[in-house]
Amino acid sequence: MRIATVIAALAVVPSGIFAQSVDLVNPEFIARGSASYAKSCAVGYCHGSEGSAGRGPVLRDREWDPRKLFNTTHDGLPGTSMPAWKGILPQEEIWAITAYIVSLGAKAPAQSVIELGEAADELPRELSAEAQRCHDLFFDLTNEKRCSICHK
Repeated sequence: MRIATVIAALAVVPSGIFAQSVDLVNPEFIARGSASYAKSCAVGYCHGSEGSAGRGPVLRDREWDPRKLFNTTHDGLPGTSMPAWKGILPQEEIWAITAYIVSLGAKAPAQSVIELGEAADELPRELSAEAQRCHDLFFDLTNEKRCSICHK
C-alpha cells in the first residue's frame, strides 16, 4: 500500500528525475517556485517582487501558456537581458518557477498538469558547491552589496 502511494506521488508531484508531470496548481510546488523566483528573478533589473516588474516585464495578472513560459525561462531570449536558466537551474526548478508565475496570472491555467514526456529523462545539471554559493550570494537581496543590482 505504501509503495503504491509513493509511486502515485512521483507521477504527479515533481521529485527529481522521476517526475513524469508537473502540477501547476500544487501549493507546495508553487511555494518552491516562489522561493526560487525570489532568489533568481526578483532582483532589481529583472521582474521584481511577486512579478511586479523591475526593468523586466510585469509578470502579474497576465495569461500564460505554461510551456511557452517554461521555454522562455529555460532558453532565455537572445538579444535581451533575459538569460537562459538551463544549465544553471535544474529543469524541475524551472517548472516550479513557471508554476509560481502562472499562479500570479489573471486566471488559472487551462491545463494544470503538464506531461513532461521524454524531457523527464534528462538529468538536471547540478551546480558545484562553490558555484551554488556564488549564485546564492549574487542573487541574495538581503546582502548589503547586492551584486545582482549592478552586474548581469
